[in-house]
Amino acid sequence: MNRQILRNDFPGFIFIDEMEPEALTVYLKRRRVEGLENVQVESKHPLGDGNMNITRLLKTNLGALVLKQSVPWVAKYPSINAPWDRSIREASFYHAVETIENVSSHMPRLLDIDLGNRTLLFLFEPNTQDCSDIYANPSSIRGEHAKAAAEWLGALHSSEMDSDQTPDITNRDMRSLNHEHIFDIPFRPNNGIDLDSITPGLQQVAEHLIEDGKLAKKARLLGEEYYLADGDTLLHGDYFPGSWLRRKSEILVIDPEFAFMGNPAFDLSVALAHFEMAGSPETIKETFVETYKNLASVNEPAVEALKGIEILRRILGVAQLPLKADFDYKKRLVEHARESVLAV
Repeated sequence: MNRQILRNDFPGFIFIDEMEPEALTVYLKRRRVEGLENVQVESKHPLGDGNMNITRLLKTNLGALVLKQSVPWVAKYPSINAPWDRSIREASFYHAVETIENVSSHMPRLLDIDLGNRTLLFLFEPNTQDCSDIYANPSSIRGEHAKAAAEWLGALHSSEMDSDQTPDITNRDMRSLNHEHIFDIPFRPNNGIDLDSITPGLQQVAEHLIEDGKLAKKARLLGEEYYLADGDTLLHGDYFPGSWLRRKSEILVIDPEFAFMGNPAFDLSVALAHFEMAGSPETIKETFVETYKNLASVNEPAVEALKGIEILRRILGVAQLPLKADFDYKKRLVEHARESVLAV
């Protein structure tokens, strides 16, 4: 689907990136959000470097707001279709955790849910910084940040959830899309990804790693058991530094649109994989793991294997990171990751 088809099929749908401040003011007033009755949008700006959604920072007379919209494709890659209802799933996550103080208090405040336009309105969190700078500067996430990120995840995973709280957080469409990019595409021969254009020499390394088919088989089994299978634990679903905002020693968590009820080993493995790829000090990883263990149990073999999957998909797959890593470092990472995956 593209913009024109969406317009034809849903004539009343609005695209927030096409609206000027005056139109955004009218839109917000029509939403009748408590406290925003007299809002005036003064300017709008793109926010962050996210892949999935259209996100705008609105400067208003009442303070800064964030407007986030999901469309039926990946915003950064319009040729890739994506589930349109992911914003609704994100809103469901906010609803599910609103009574879990140690989780909800470390997330931006959700002000409005516009189901028809698949748009969420948040209060902007000032004086925060996206933690994606860890890939260029591994020391940007310090011990207190690792501890805070682990505390949030442990609080989420240790909270008891029932079907009344999470009736629509199966998120099967998003899981299907994500499963293909995590557990399938990176392990396909001739998958169309030109790795040499990213890091010269990496294509041959990838072909050697996957040529016997063992990695693809193990990845498929891990994906079925730890990602596609339903579980009893509410997961964030994309728990990596790009979903963390830091403010002093605090961590705020954003973008739970991949959330689902599943196996907690998945969330934990993703976070640890990104610490490893970024080259974070061992003390940071240890702090994260030990803090988490104080709140929730850890299936260490599963975490190690899934960590390997995340490293392989980020280096050999579509969702590349801004890693400041040369060929030799990436080669060591993927070879060790392959061993971890095949060890289970």
